[in-house]
Amino acid sequence: MADATESPPDPAPRPPDEGPVERPQFLIKFPDHPELTRLARAFEAGNYAEVRRAAPALLDSDNPAVRRAARELLKRIDPDPLMKYLLLLAISLFVLVVWYTYGTHAH
Repeated sequence: MADATESPPDPAPRPPDEGPVERPQFLIKFPDHPELTRLARAFEAGNYAEVRRAAPALLDSDNPAVRRAARELLKRIDPDPLMKYLLLLAISLFVLVVWYTYGTHAH
């Protein structure tokens, strides 16, 4: 019979040579909520599709702390806005170079 003070086993056992695993600090401050805990574990495992699928349901929660946590998870998996602008700049430069190369050099 299991002792009531025992903690549940780690859901994702890790090989012993990886050393201790640290959780992201923002996850430690999340409220105790079963669905939020499941999403936090999915986030840690890199299952961002699950976070994108299930987090919007938590945005309708009655608990404001759960809503804030769900928004934080969604914000953490969104692409960085700066990267969007840099991608647009790189594509623009590529088009400019191709246009200059083929448009101004007569063969």
